[in-house]
Amino acid sequence: FLKETMRLYPVAPFLTRIINEPLEIHGHQLPAGAFLAVSSYVMGRNPEVFPEPEQILPSRWTRGNQDKRCRHTMALSSLPFGHGVRKCIGYRLAQLQMTLLVSRLVQEFTVSTADETEYITRMLGVQRVKPCINITPLHFESQ
Repeated sequence: FLKETMRLYPVAPFLTRIINEPLEIHGHQLPAGAFLAVSSYVMGRNPEVFPEPEQILPSRWTRGNQDKRCRHTMALSSLPFGHGVRKCIGYRLAQLQMTLLVSRLVQEFTVSTADETEYITRMLGVQRVKPCINITPLHFESQ
């Protein structure tokens, strides 16, 4: 369930790199110093890799469901925490926390949604400078 959720709604919707040396991708020449952005959001919705890509199907990830090559292709097409040496250093902790949270939620609560629920993913910008945020209690009693 968590792999499917992360496939559809990755933590980082884009993985970015600045290329150190010239690179050719599908006949396109990219010079050294070029900015490359790979959309993990789009990769996780590729119907050639994930049949019925908008459906949450946890069985996609079970070992007996697919051959080894297909599982490898799926794993490299769903990179919610990045890949390789620049993979999120805290990804294992994040996965453990998500697993524990979901397991506690389903043990203690009934989780449901309305019959017709629509989810929209939006890409948000982040400020370049650290924002100054003041937190003031609404009801403050001096002593």
